[in-house]
Amino acid sequence: MGLLNLINPIETFNSARTVLKDITNYWFYRKQIRAIDESGIFKSKKMRVDSLCRVYYVVNLEPELQLATGDLIDLEKSRVFESVSKIQGIFADRNLIEIVDVSSKRIKDDDYYAYLVTIKYRVETEWSDIVKTLILGAMSYYLVHLGFWVGENWAFLKASTVDKLNSK
Repeated sequence: MGLLNLINPIETFNSARTVLKDITNYWFYRKQIRAIDESGIFKSKKMRVDSLCRVYYVVNLEPELQLATGDLIDLEKSRVFESVSKIQGIFADRNLIEIVDVSSKRIKDDDYYAYLVTIKYRVETEWSDIVKTLILGAMSYYLVHLGFWVGENWAFLKASTVDKLNSK
């Protein structure tokens, strides 16, 4: 990321738009997740929501799968995918499919064999977008103040400019 990219007005406005879009989409996501949680749908599906509105649930796998031979990962992932497809309608009904990210983590030891599935908001903003937006804000702030200063001191600036031009 070069200096010219940081002060390029087109890039900066696009970054500011991305940040603003991400914030509004997260507010929408958060409102919808809380509404679903309050309606009891997540509780009936044995899903939990944390303070950041991430949704969690566990897909328990049969212990007999551990005895199977061959590539178990594909079979395990198909079970996880099957469980996600069953709850996908909840998110589709609230227009959340395009802004969520689904991930899973394998939990396997001698006593427990499962996957933890996490559904969370997908962030589009990068750090460079935040930096560009802050630079745009600072530049706008100082340009507005410069405009006010010029407006308040216009007579002085005009007189001193005329004096400089006439002195040569």
